[in-house]
Amino acid sequence: MPSKSISSSLPGRSHALSFHCSGSNPELPAHVSLWAKAEGTNPSGSVIKDRPAGSILRTALTERRLDGGRFLLDATSGNVGIAYATFAAALGMPLRLVIPANASPERIAILRPLGADLVLSSALEGSDGAILGARAIHAADPARYFYADQDNNPANWQAHFELTGPEVWDDTDEQVSHFVAGLGTSGTMMGAG
Repeated sequence: MPSKSISSSLPGRSHALSFHCSGSNPELPAHVSLWAKAEGTNPSGSVIKDRPAGSILRTALTERRLDGGRFLLDATSGNVGIAYATFAAALGMPLRLVIPANASPERIAILRPLGADLVLSSALEGSDGAILGARAIHAADPARYFYADQDNNPANWQAHFELTGPEVWDDTDEQVSHFVAGLGTSGTMMGAG
C-alpha cells in the first residue's frame, strides 16, 4: 500500500481571473471589476472542494484516524465526494460515501470509477438524509470508519481561511470590496469571507 500523505501543496493554487466590466453594464462604475476563481484547475476538477477535502484528509492522517485500513466515510451531494475519491484513489484508501439517490448521473459516473463505495440515501431527504445515513453507518461500526463530517469539521473552513482567502486577496492586489460564494457547508464563506 502506498505511503499515505497529502502534500501541503495539494491542492494546487488556482488563480483568480479578472473580468473588467467597464461599458458592459451602465449600472456599474467604470472602475468596477469582477473576479472569479478558476477552481476547475484543481486536481479533482471539483469546484472549490479540493481544499477542504485535502485539509480534512491531511488532518485525519496526521492524527492517525485512518490507520488500520479504516474507511474514510462522509455524506456528500457529490462535489466534496469527487475530491475525496480523487485523493483516496491516489492514496489507496478505502472510501464510502453516502449520497442522495437523485445525485446527477455525471457525479455517480465520476465517483464509481475512482473506487468510491456509494451508499444511496433517500432522494426525498436530500443532503440531510445522506448525513443521517453516514452517521448511522459510523455509529454501527466506529472502529471501521473515520467519519469526516465535512459539515462540522473545522478543517473545512480552515482550508479556505489558510488558502482561498489569501489567494483572493493576493490576486486582487488587496482590492476586494465584496466577496460572493455559494453556500453548502458554508466553509468557503466562513473561512475566506
